[in-house]
Amino acid sequence: MRALITGISGFVGSHLAEYLSALGADIYGIALNNCAPANTGVSCRGNILDGYFLRGLIAKVRPTHVFHCAGQLAGKTQPHELFNVNVIGMYNVLAAVKNTRPRVIVAASSAVYGRRAAVPISEDSPFNPMSEYSASKAAQELVAISQFHAHAIPVIRARIFNLLGPRQPEIFMASSLAKQIVAVERGAASTVRVHHLERRRDYVDVRDAVRACAILAECGEPGEAYNVCSGTSRSVRETLAGLMSQTQATVTVEVDDFSDASAAEDHRGSFVKLHGQTGWEPKISFEESLRDILNDWREKAIVVPKGRGN
Repeated sequence: MRALITGISGFVGSHLAEYLSALGADIYGIALNNCAPANTGVSCRGNILDGYFLRGLIAKVRPTHVFHCAGQLAGKTQPHELFNVNVIGMYNVLAAVKNTRPRVIVAASSAVYGRRAAVPISEDSPFNPMSEYSASKAAQELVAISQFHAHAIPVIRARIFNLLGPRQPEIFMASSLAKQIVAVERGAASTVRVHHLERRRDYVDVRDAVRACAILAECGEPGEAYNVCSGTSRSVRETLAGLMSQTQATVTVEVDDFSDASAAEDHRGSFVKLHGQTGWEPKISFEESLRDILNDWREKAIVVPKGRGN
């Protein structure tokens, strides 16, 4: 395999690079900051919004597989940035490979499902985006589908549910809680703030998720989408309890009065399709994922914003 990973320095891209490198693949990567994981191949600084750059890189590398992990996360990002990077960026990647047609695996998102009346959620569930981010990810998939039909580009969508694992950005709930707990351990804070204790999510470890992407690169059916999930939902309360069970610190929990109507209350997926076609199933337990997130933050220098958690 000669793999090109967009967003190789990101959360998913870096773990994917490490996994594929361990399998002996030739790794090439694109990152805005030219910072790829050590000993995982060749990376270059570049922007997926630069179509000329992408076409030149594809012509030079001639990858057999492209893993599209670059994108904008929800949060403080402005809506036009979300759509520009997630949608136009997707189009640029596919336009660049139109003539060579490597297999393209897209790190898609379960956010496209939005609020669902029934769980578990299957790949047949219709899109119901409820935020700018989820709308941008739905549009990203539509671009991928259109290019599959228009130009026979073998695109496979890995529809990844909520991620856990080391190096997870603090914009994610579990990582934010872990960082706050470590701050308490160090005496920099006494309080952990949290939203929505009863909201439930289906969590999958990033290392299991990238393994699924690698398997789909070989066994996935072009044009199809596959849920990558655990099949079990966990509440925020359970996540917090799991993290707190792994610390000796005395933690005070403060629940913020925060409402987000765009988020589903229970969001549990089914990986029956993925398992049936490839044999994939998650291997890393929820507890192990939480432990690794905590230990990852324990290895970092943490700056606690003034007034937070005190």
